[in-house]
Amino acid sequence: MEDWEILARVMIGSLHTRYVAAIDGKPPEAFAEVFTPTGVLASGITGKEVSGADLRTYIGDVRATRHEEAWKSIRHFITPANISFTDRDHADTQCYFTAMSAVGVDHWGMYSDQVECQDGEWLIARRSISLLGATPGGWVHTGSVILAKN
Repeated sequence: MEDWEILARVMIGSLHTRYVAAIDGKPPEAFAEVFTPTGVLASGITGKEVSGADLRTYIGDVRATRHEEAWKSIRHFITPANISFTDRDHADTQCYFTAMSAVGVDHWGMYSDQVECQDGEWLIARRSISLLGATPGGWVHTGSVILAKN
Protein backbone atom coordinates (compact mmCIF):
# COMPACT_ATOMS: atom_id res chain seq x y z
CA MET A 1 0.00 0.00 0.00
CA GLU A 2 1.37 3.39 -0.96
CA ASP A 3 1.64 6.33 1.46
CA TRP A 4 -1.10 8.35 -0.30
CA GLU A 5 -3.53 5.43 0.14
CA ILE A 6 -2.78 5.06 3.85
CA LEU A 7 -3.40 8.78 4.39
CA ALA A 8 -6.57 8.69 2.29
CA ARG A 9 -7.95 5.75 4.29
CA VAL A 10 -7.37 7.60 7.56
CA MET A 11 -8.99 10.75 6.18
CA ILE A 12 -12.01 8.84 4.86
CA GLY A 13 -12.43 7.25 8.29
CA SER A 14 -12.36 10.74 9.77
CA LEU A 15 -14.98 11.84 7.24
CA HIS A 16 -17.30 9.05 8.38
CA THR A 17 -16.77 10.06 12.01
CA ARG A 18 -17.55 13.71 11.17
CA TYR A 19 -20.76 12.61 9.41
CA VAL A 20 -21.93 10.63 12.46
CA ALA A 21 -21.16 13.53 14.82
CA ALA A 22 -22.99 15.92 12.50
CA ILE A 23 -26.11 13.75 12.10
CA ASP A 24 -26.29 13.21 15.86
CA GLY A 25 -26.57 16.82 16.88
CA LYS A 26 -24.09 19.27 15.47
CA PRO A 27 -25.54 22.33 13.70
CA PRO A 28 -27.10 21.67 10.26
CA GLU A 29 -24.15 23.45 8.64
CA ALA A 30 -21.79 20.78 10.01
CA PHE A 31 -23.97 18.11 8.39
CA ALA A 32 -23.86 19.83 4.99
CA GLU A 33 -20.09 20.41 5.27
CA VAL A 34 -19.26 16.69 5.04
CA PHE A 35 -20.71 16.70 1.51
CA THR A 36 -19.31 18.23 -1.67
CA PRO A 37 -21.18 21.41 -2.71
CA THR A 38 -23.32 19.27 -5.04
CA GLY A 39 -23.31 16.22 -2.77
CA VAL A 40 -26.37 13.98 -2.66
CA LEU A 41 -27.96 12.06 0.20
CA ALA A 42 -30.34 9.29 -0.88
CA SER A 43 -32.07 8.08 2.26
CA GLY A 44 -33.73 4.70 2.32
CA ILE A 45 -35.14 5.71 5.71
CA THR A 46 -37.08 8.85 4.74
CA GLY A 47 -37.38 8.03 1.04
CA LYS A 48 -35.89 11.41 0.14
CA GLU A 49 -32.99 12.39 -2.07
CA VAL A 50 -31.54 15.79 -1.21
CA SER A 51 -28.48 17.73 -2.27
CA GLY A 52 -26.55 20.94 -1.85
CA ALA A 53 -28.09 23.61 0.36
CA ASP A 54 -31.18 21.42 0.95
CA LEU A 55 -29.05 19.16 3.19
CA ARG A 56 -29.23 21.77 5.99
CA THR A 57 -33.02 21.85 5.90
CA TYR A 58 -33.30 18.09 5.59
CA ILE A 59 -31.35 17.28 8.76
CA GLY A 60 -33.40 19.83 10.71
CA ASP A 61 -36.64 18.28 9.44
CA VAL A 62 -35.50 14.76 10.35
CA ARG A 63 -34.46 15.83 13.84
CA ALA A 64 -37.86 17.49 14.33
CA THR A 65 -39.51 14.05 13.99
CA ARG A 66 -37.68 12.89 17.12
CA HIS A 67 -40.43 14.21 19.36
CA GLU A 68 -40.41 11.36 21.91
CA GLU A 69 -37.93 11.86 24.74
CA ALA A 70 -36.24 8.50 24.05
CA TRP A 71 -35.56 9.53 20.43
CA LYS A 72 -34.09 12.98 21.04
CA SER A 73 -30.63 11.62 21.68
CA ILE A 74 -30.27 9.02 18.92
CA ARG A 75 -26.60 8.23 18.36
CA HIS A 76 -25.09 6.42 15.38
CA PHE A 77 -22.25 3.91 15.58
CA ILE A 78 -20.39 2.76 12.48
CA THR A 79 -18.12 -0.07 11.46
CA PRO A 80 -14.82 0.57 9.72
CA ALA A 81 -15.40 1.17 6.03
CA ASN A 82 -14.60 -1.06 3.12
CA ILE A 83 -12.83 1.37 0.74
CA SER A 84 -12.16 0.85 -2.97
CA PHE A 85 -10.18 3.55 -4.76
CA THR A 86 -10.92 4.40 -8.37
CA ASP A 87 -8.00 6.85 -8.36
CA ARG A 88 -6.15 9.03 -5.83
CA ASP A 89 -9.10 11.42 -5.46
CA HIS A 90 -12.12 9.12 -5.72
CA ALA A 91 -13.30 6.07 -3.81
CA ASP A 92 -16.37 3.99 -3.08
CA THR A 93 -17.02 3.06 0.54
CA GLN A 94 -19.46 0.90 2.46
CA CYS A 95 -19.97 0.60 6.18
CA TYR A 96 -22.68 -0.60 8.51
CA PHE A 97 -24.35 1.59 11.12
CA THR A 98 -26.42 1.06 14.23
CA ALA A 99 -28.57 3.86 15.66
CA MET A 100 -29.13 3.75 19.41
CA SER A 101 -31.80 5.62 21.36
CA ALA A 102 -32.18 6.04 25.11
CA VAL A 103 -34.03 2.71 25.21
CA GLY A 104 -31.70 0.66 22.99
CA VAL A 105 -31.15 -0.15 19.33
CA ASP A 106 -33.55 1.80 17.13
CA HIS A 107 -32.50 0.93 13.58
CA TRP A 108 -29.54 -0.32 11.57
CA GLY A 109 -28.34 -0.36 8.01
CA MET A 110 -25.59 0.41 5.55
CA TYR A 111 -24.01 3.57 4.17
CA SER A 112 -22.76 3.27 0.58
CA ASP A 113 -20.74 6.28 -0.55
CA GLN A 114 -18.94 7.84 -3.41
CA VAL A 115 -16.31 10.07 -1.86
CA GLU A 116 -13.83 12.46 -3.38
CA CYS A 117 -10.90 14.55 -2.31
CA GLN A 118 -11.30 18.27 -2.96
CA ASP A 119 -8.50 20.64 -2.00
CA GLY A 120 -6.99 18.01 0.29
CA GLU A 121 -10.26 17.20 2.10
CA TRP A 122 -12.29 14.04 1.59
CA LEU A 123 -16.03 14.71 1.18
CA ILE A 124 -19.14 12.71 0.35
CA ALA A 125 -20.25 13.15 -3.26
CA ARG A 126 -23.14 10.70 -2.83
CA ARG A 127 -24.38 8.72 0.16
CA SER A 128 -27.06 6.06 -0.14
CA ILE A 129 -28.56 4.85 3.12
CA SER A 130 -30.04 1.36 3.14
CA LEU A 131 -32.25 0.53 6.11
CA LEU A 132 -31.72 -3.12 7.02
CA GLY A 133 -33.90 -3.25 10.12
CA ALA A 134 -35.71 -1.38 12.87
CA THR A 135 -36.84 -2.22 16.39
CA PRO A 136 -40.64 -2.44 16.79
CA GLY A 137 -41.89 0.65 18.64
CA GLY A 138 -38.77 2.67 17.83
CA TRP A 139 -38.44 5.98 16.00
CA VAL A 140 -38.10 4.46 12.52
CA HIS A 141 -40.51 1.58 13.07
CA THR A 142 -43.37 3.71 14.40
CA GLY A 143 -43.38 5.84 11.29
CA SER A 144 -42.37 9.03 13.10
CA VAL A 145 -39.55 9.45 10.64
CA ILE A 146 -42.08 9.20 7.81
CA LEU A 147 -43.15 12.74 8.73
CA ALA A 148 -39.88 13.86 7.18
CA LYS A 149 -41.07 12.52 3.79
CA ASN A 150 -43.71 15.23 3.42
